[in-house]
Amino acid sequence: ALLNAPSPGNQLVRGTSTLPVDPRVEIAAGNFARVPIVIGSTLDEGRAFSQSALGYTREQYEASVRQRWGVNADAVLTHYPWPEDADQFSAAYLLGAITTDTISLGGCQQRQLENDIARYVPTWAYEWATRGGVAWYDVPGYDWGAGHATELPYLFPDRNGGANAAAFDARARSLAVELRAYWG
Repeated sequence: ALLNAPSPGNQLVRGTSTLPVDPRVEIAAGNFARVPIVIGSTLDEGRAFSQSALGYTREQYEASVRQRWGVNADAVLTHYPWPEDADQFSAAYLLGAITTDTISLGGCQQRQLENDIARYVPTWAYEWATRGGVAWYDVPGYDWGAGHATELPYLFPDRNGGANAAAFDARARSLAVELRAYWG
């Protein structure tokens, strides 16, 4: 219930006194600190934010897509169809994929941001695609995939942001060493 409760959080949006300009417009124009950048996203970015759809039926999934994507819903449903072997996780996985590909830090928008930044400064881009690693917290049977921030315990194993780096097996520990070497 707590995870599904609405939270205003820190809602920075453009056009406010905190953030008066649109960051995407400013970055595209080169109006940002000219320092080398490491930027990345995760293959399954949206999975971390789609768990509210766990247990959705096909009808609930399609209604969610229609509500969110309106006139584009039929195209979205064609590209992300309900699987014949659906289970209680299918809607969450599908909505996570749609979110990753269309509106979150990932997919086409991420690529455009990387290209815009790289026009001005040295840029190293990555996509974290390691699945089967640690998760923020355990949801029995749910595969977080390479979801939002799942690379962070590999980079910062001494900091526990919900994911448990202490659970690393030998392969994960080796990957953490390799990842930190690349970033370094």
